This record gives sequence, C-alpha cells and structure tokens, in this order.
Amino acid sequence: MKNNRITCILIFTLFVLGILFILSCADKPVLNETDNYIAESEVSESVNNTSEVETTAEYAEDIESENKSVEVDDETLQNLYEKSILFYTQNCYLIPTSTAFKERISCIVEQIKIFDICNLQEVFDTEPQNELINIFKEMITQDSEKYELFKQIDNQGVIKIDTRPNFKDAPFQCDTIYVMGPDKVSGSFTNGGLLILSKYPIIYASAFAFSDCSSYDCLANKGAIYARIKIGPDDRDYIHVFNTHLQADYENNINIQVRVNQISELLQFIKNSIEFGQENSKDIIINPIILMGDFNLIANYPENWAEKADIISAPEGFTSPQDIGNFDMLKENKIFGEYDMSVNTIKEFTEVKMSNKIELTDLWHELHPEQPGFTYIGKGWVTGEGNPYGILGNTLTEDNVIPQRIDYIFYFKGFINYIAQSGLILEPNEIFYVPYQRKYYCFDNITDVCNEITYDDVLADLINSQCGQEIKYKLKSCTISDHIGLYMKSDITFSN
Repeated sequence: MKNNRITCILIFTLFVLGILFILSCADKPVLNETDNYIAESEVSESVNNTSEVETTAEYAEDIESENKSVEVDDETLQNLYEKSILFYTQNCYLIPTSTAFKERISCIVEQIKIFDICNLQEVFDTEPQNELINIFKEMITQDSEKYELFKQIDNQGVIKIDTRPNFKDAPFQCDTIYVMGPDKVSGSFTNGGLLILSKYPIIYASAFAFSDCSSYDCLANKGAIYARIKIGPDDRDYIHVFNTHLQADYENNINIQVRVNQISELLQFIKNSIEFGQENSKDIIINPIILMGDFNLIANYPENWAEKADIISAPEGFTSPQDIGNFDMLKENKIFGEYDMSVNTIKEFTEVKMSNKIELTDLWHELHPEQPGFTYIGKGWVTGEGNPYGILGNTLTEDNVIPQRIDYIFYFKGFINYIAQSGLILEPNEIFYVPYQRKYYCFDNITDVCNEITYDDVLADLINSQCGQEIKYKLKSCTISDHIGLYMKSDITFSN
C-alpha cells in the first residue's frame, strides 16, 4: 500500500512537471532558421521599427551607437549587396528664345549620357524633350543588366497614379524611361518643364501643379513629378525620385511665402507617393528618397565665400563681394533666414504612418558645409578658374543677381528592416558640379552642333568673346546652361 502511495505521488509529480514544461514552452515564440538572429539578440520593440545601416561592415557600429541590440547572422549578411548609381540635376534653360538654344540641346544630350537618373528643369519644348528621351532609349539597350530589368516589367509598363496634394489639373506624360510634366492646361501658357530620365525602369509615376504662384511663374504649369524606379530584381528594390522647380524671385518681387506654400504641397505629394500601394500595410517600407531640382531658395553664405568661390569682383552697381558676405544685401531683400526655415521644414518631414522619422538632408551642406556651392550667378561677376563658370563668368544670363546656391539634391537614405528582411539603403559619397571637368564651348546661335573649344581658344580674343573669324558673332561659355548642374554618386545596399 505504501509502495502504491509512493508510486502515485511520483506519477502525480511527473504529471505536474510535464504541465509546467509545456506552459514554459508555450511562452516562447516558434522561430524558423531565418529568425535565429532575432532570438539570440533579444530584439527590443524599438528595434522592430527601424534598423539603418550604412554598409554591411558598418552595421554593428551603427547599432551600438544607437543602443540597439540586433545581431545579423551570416546568411543575412550574404544577402546584402551594393551597386553605385549616378544622379544628375540641371536647370537646362531650354526656352526656345534662349541663347544658343539648338546648340545647347546637343551639349546637354552629350552631358546626360554618363548618368543613370537625371532630373531636368526648364525643358519646355518638344524638340529637346524628344532628343533627350531618345538618347536614353538608345543607351538602355546597350546595358544588359538594366535591359533585363525593363524586360521584367514589359507586361505591366509604368502605372500612372494620382497622388496630388490638391485638386489642380496636372496631366503628365510617362513611359518606363521618363516622366514629363505637368502638362500645359487651361490658364497656363506652357507646361511645367520638368523631366525625369532613368536608365532603370520606372514602375509608378505621378505629378502635381502648385496651387500658388506669382508673376511670370504663373505662365508655366509648375509643380513636381514623381518616379518610382526599380533598380533591382526584387519587387521591393525601388527608389523614390522627385523633381521640382519652385517659384522664382523677380526684381522687387521676393516670393518667400509662395515658396513656403509650395514646399508644404511638395512634402504632402512626397508622402502620398511613397505611401501609394502600401495603404493596408502595418509597416510601410520606406525606401530611399531623392528630391532634386531648382528650388530658387538661396542657401546661407559661409565665411569668406567670395574667396572660396574664386569670385574676383562684383559688377557695377553692387557692393563688394565681402560686403554681401556680411548679409547686408540679403537682409535688405528679406531673403536672410529663408533657407534655415525651409530646409528645416523639409528635413523634419515625418511619415505619419510609421514611427520612423524621414529626414530629407541637403547633401551639399552635409558634405561641403564650408563651401558656398553657387549654382547661379548674374552677369558681370568676374570669376576665376576655381569657379564653375570659369574665367568667362555666366555668359548665358541677362539677370543682374548675386551669386547663389539655389539648386539642390536632398535625400533620405531609407532603411533595411532586418526582421522583414527587406529594404534598401542609399549612401551618397560624392556631390559636385557638372561639368566636373573644365570645358569650354563656342555658340553661334545658328548651328545645332555642340562645339567644344580649347583653353587657348578662350584666351584668344577674350574681350569681344569671338571664337573665330568665319562667323561674326560667337559666344564663349564654360557651361551648357545659365545654371550649374549637380551630380550625386551613391552606393545602394540591397537586402534580398
């Protein structure tokens, strides 16, 4: 009897221990092999939202600096790979009545060939539009890797989406290699002049027109255009590219408030566009964002900016460059402070459906904070070889304005969600002027040929700006537009 009691107690004890073991196991999540790194590192809830990396090698350092405990296993590291992409933004000044219109079309066509994704402004006429688009079509067929990506979406093509932040008409044109617009509408004299060109396939496209404008800007249907561009084989391998041209200032007409209103609409357009197709997702994948264009927003001036920009003297009627560097003229024109206000608004843009903060960063300021980076100067400013306008100055403009940085590349790097094992990271490592090597051109306003000349040709007969004697009038220039272009070289890390 005693033995039976002991046996019952042992059986009961084993039964209770079995129940406790089962309950303890039930509290633990069941993980597959790809989730092992999560269990080993005990991921906190805050990490589940975002895990940004710069490169595979730097991942551990990034996590440690952000006090996040995530470990990435060898299999995940092997699934990361990189590629480099060249971006380019340029106000082309391709207005049919502009100086050397046809010749500069040829020059710009040659210029864009080396870049993968181009944002162009002031391409108003069908002739340059067609030439620029056609050259990209030709080049895509010569790159087998990119051509394969286009073949993947042959049946789908590009999908037009409506992500406008307002109700203003903004028709646009698009194909898998370009987005163009906003088109001319009733009440406007011409289209918005914006063009995105891509050697990678565009899968979604959109556009909108600004609600607010002032003066001559109201003649064009100005706004912004959007391209979601597939850069890898996976459906999630895409980036967001936006092109815009904000309100300009005119003599005695400073339009700060108009630009403020336009930036507000632009940010809403960005939000709508990156959310599109993910409305039902709990965790929106935020891939890299590139925002480029002519913002007509004068950046702050660093100390000794005239010397750094190799600006020798100001035109008649202006104070010296050093005086302008002290912001006297900027304060008179009420421009001082607009950059900080507007860039902070852009930088602090936050996607409301995610806890991750989206910061659009001014790349020039990030990489070259002490350099003025002027992309536009008025006529009459004497510049040296260290200036992108060279020893000729800006010979393609009639504007009488101060040197200014008004063309920008903003970016958001994106993030890789290691739990979902998806996402991209964009790491810009270079931004500089285009052309990045000194070039000289001779324009005759007659032919349609891009005529490059030598430095000796420039020095010869510099005063009257003639490039030769066979034609009475020829204009020398170091640039293909009145604006200086910018390029960005970026590495992109994929997780597949």
